[in-house]
Amino acid sequence: MTTPDFAQYLRDRGLISDALLLEVRTVASEGRIPLGRLLLESQAMNVRQVMKVLALQAEAPGLRFGELSIREGYITTSQLEAALVRQSTARRHQIDVLRDMRLMTPFELDALVMDYVGFLEMRIAEDEGAVAA
Repeated sequence: MTTPDFAQYLRDRGLISDALLLEVRTVASEGRIPLGRLLLESQAMNVRQVMKVLALQAEAPGLRFGELSIREGYITTSQLEAALVRQSTARRHQIDVLRDMRLMTPFELDALVMDYVGFLEMRIAEDEGAVAA
């Protein structure tokens, strides 16, 4: 039996529609994580540097974030390459997509995530019991 992803879990419980399930999956699969966020997470850049590059980019929209970051001396070419590789494989999680859609309060979404974690734990226990039998 296949374990449903988070959006499917919500749809199965009647909390989101089939159309919204498809939209969440599509946005999550297509949504690239911004390069600035990845560079922040890897601590290659700090918030002030990212904000400065974004301001420069607003003045010269044809220039790319990575190019400007290197030009300003904030990162090296190898740091940019590593971030670009991570960006090409990293996608937004369905939970982030739903949070951005603001269909529910953060408290409600957090409670649903905890319910989903409990559901996954129960499924794992069931699978382990089936294997042991």
